[in-house]
Amino acid sequence: MSESLVITFVGVDRPGIVQELAALVREHEGNWLESKMTRMAGKFAGVAMVEIRTEALEGLTTAFQDIPEMSVMCESSGRQGSDAGALGYQLNIVGLDRLGILQEVTKELSVKQINVIDLDTRVAAAPMSGDKMFYADASVLVPSSVDLVNLHERLDVIADNLGVDILLELLD
Repeated sequence: MSESLVITFVGVDRPGIVQELAALVREHEGNWLESKMTRMAGKFAGVAMVEIRTEALEGLTTAFQDIPEMSVMCESSGRQGSDAGALGYQLNIVGLDRLGILQEVTKELSVKQINVIDLDTRVAAAPMSGDKMFYADASVLVPSSVDLVNLHERLDVIADNLGVDILLELLD
């Protein structure tokens, strides 16, 4: 019998981290299914899902804990919730950087039970002025019960209050 294991990790960035993780998964006869990883502030962090035989689970978990300068957490993925009836949307936010942009937008999403499934944010200099700009790109799942007109109106109010642009578009 096998199960899916979600692995999260963070550690000092160095060459070979991904290879070391992948080798341990292979050594324990696991199958690497999907992952997202990034380097940030000198750290390398990520999340991966592997499929592994139940008998090998403890050995793999122990092996991950032995990686130097790396914090690793392993959890069985368990049953996955259903996204039936939810529609996929792309959410983009752009504006001068200031405190609370992400919190204000995600607060409204949370109230409406909208699930953020992927999120990338960054702060970068604006092309002409050099001002610090906040950028966010998210994939979200909007339940079919959400009033889309009301959602767009609420996001427009938040955008006006924060001085940012918020765009919500249905994914193809």
